[in-house]
Amino acid sequence: LAFSSKQAGANGWAVGDNGTILRYKQDTGNNILVNGDFSNGASPWWLFVDPSAAASGSVQNGEYAVSITDGSTVDWYIQLLQSNVPIENGKTYTVSFDAYAASPRQIAFYIRKASAPHTLYSGYQTFALTASKQNYSLTFTMNDPTDNIADFSFVLGTSNVDVFFDNVTLTEQSVQTPALLVTPTTLDFGTTQTSLTFQISNSGGGTLTWNVTENPAKPWITSVLPASGSDGATVTVNVDRAQLTGNNDTGTLVVSSNGGTQNITVLISRTGGQATITPDAPATAPAGQEFWVAVVVDHVNDLFGVSLDLDYPTAYLNYVQSEISNPGTGSANLLGSDLLFFDTPDDPNGKVSFGITRKSGQGGISGSGPVVWAKFVSLASTPDLTQVTWSCTNVTANDASGNTMTLTPQSATTTISTGCIVWPGDTNNDGIVNQADVLPVGLHWNKTGPARPNATTQWIGQFCPPWNPQAATY
Repeated sequence: LAFSSKQAGANGWAVGDNGTILRYKQDTGNNILVNGDFSNGASPWWLFVDPSAAASGSVQNGEYAVSITDGSTVDWYIQLLQSNVPIENGKTYTVSFDAYAASPRQIAFYIRKASAPHTLYSGYQTFALTASKQNYSLTFTMNDPTDNIADFSFVLGTSNVDVFFDNVTLTEQSVQTPALLVTPTTLDFGTTQTSLTFQISNSGGGTLTWNVTENPAKPWITSVLPASGSDGATVTVNVDRAQLTGNNDTGTLVVSSNGGTQNITVLISRTGGQATITPDAPATAPAGQEFWVAVVVDHVNDLFGVSLDLDYPTAYLNYVQSEISNPGTGSANLLGSDLLFFDTPDDPNGKVSFGITRKSGQGGISGSGPVVWAKFVSLASTPDLTQVTWSCTNVTANDASGNTMTLTPQSATTTISTGCIVWPGDTNNDGIVNQADVLPVGLHWNKTGPARPNATTQWIGQFCPPWNPQAATY
């Protein structure tokens, strides 16, 4: 057999110096190149030298040495090549090699189409060599059509400095596929939780990109943050039970990604599974003084009207009056302002009955808030620190369609004390705030006593347990 070239393919077949056919074992590590460590001599590597340049190549001490006597003026006039290298479209490859030079110099590299127009599949890459052996590498993606006979080439012209190569590899990068992992896949807010989290992570390779959506949207899911991202994250979900349209509901969050899709079930219930009605009474109240008690509903859905008895102990309290608009500061009536209202005091038996309803065509109300206010006066004879209990009984409620609603009654307590009524700034208790009020401050400087409950700077009488002496209370 006679051969006209020493070129060889990456399939391991090559032509030896004496014309024999050789079969080389491909390098370990999935190296696409043949004899990249030059342990089998030079083949199938070959040195291209243009007639206008002068160079020779040989394997010395397990390295391929390129001796250059005339580098010419064109870089590709001297090339160390391996031909018939298969490169597939869409795949990513890494080139790695050890190299050094007799003195610092620059070389170039490319993988190209062997015939015109010599498309550079890898791009034109340059490397600065030193006199010390170092490893160099690059990664590229084959964006052109598959080529099974490409040229793998080190470009060495324009310099007379010798170059040495070893451990040359061309490997295909494994495909890095992301895999979405979400934990937990159920968020149960129960009757009390308002904020829960779940974890997003990538159990595969590459970069995971994701986003979270509601399907369908639920008004009680108020925020999902962050709603998108890459790789791992902790996602916080916040809810608002006031936006529930029933006592229980279920929502779905969909985590979509380039590594799969995962649904998260979101469960929520109202407090106790049902709406409540509660006397909102002050924690403390002065003996012999008037104060207000509100009746508050919580977590109602489509409430249209409500009736109830507010019970209290007549031994220490007397009923004064009631209102359906807030007599002070704070929340307005949850049911609105255009209402039908009925109240029936029964002070001897310690109860006052209320009926409050919206009007036809207005629709129901959802949420939490007061529906009526009642004023009481504590008896001056009440023993200090007496605790009184308020309760709602005979409760009935209906929605806008006339359906009966269940409101679970709750109770509340108030402690009656024989303390003093203090007006902010009026330290001498004469009903006027002026320069004279600085004098009692000096008289009682550094004295301490019980804290004033619910203290405020508003010009209203405020209950305070007495100090010793009592004059220091004000």
